[in-house]
Amino acid sequence: LGHRHVQRIDHALTGLGARIRNLTITVGLARAALHNLWAVTGQWGRTIVETNARLERMNFLLRGLSAATTITEKIQDAERQFNAIIDMAKNEPFAINAITDAWVKFHSVGPDLTTVSLQSLLDAVASFGGTDEVLHRASIAIQQMAGKGVISMEELRQQLGEAVPTAIQLMARGMNMRVGDLVDKIASGTVEARSAL
Repeated sequence: LGHRHVQRIDHALTGLGARIRNLTITVGLARAALHNLWAVTGQWGRTIVETNARLERMNFLLRGLSAATTITEKIQDAERQFNAIIDMAKNEPFAINAITDAWVKFHSVGPDLTTVSLQSLLDAVASFGGTDEVLHRASIAIQQMAGKGVISMEELRQQLGEAVPTAIQLMARGMNMRVGDLVDKIASGTVEARSAL
């Protein structure tokens, strides 16, 4: 082969390599553009659909919690509860799912505890930097104490106390007692849960 033939082959291969490189870059850019387009449109739409589905499930759950007797009354009661939860979610650093979960736990032990007591718990857990998981554990402690009918040190100190470190002091103050007297009464099993909570 002559020198010119080698140069032509070299030039052709160099041109082919450049074209392949350019094609690879173009395909990569197109892939990134499609990924960004999905992130802006498709994923956003999916998030809206998932959120809407969660809110719809929450609405059905609240209808099931309602003590109303007619469907219309259940729908109205669920709407009232839904609005109360949304109002709490606007002002608290917790996800709406976490607040709904706590709402259900409070409602299961007595609808009269739900709004005021839940708001107090949300404020207390938030003031100590609690997360959704901490709120969940604290609401379980309240549910268990209310379900038993009496306050126990296990739920008060271990479960609720982890979420709200001053829970014992707050309960003693709310009951116009000294902490030591409250602890003695709890140990004897004579602190009625509903009024204490």
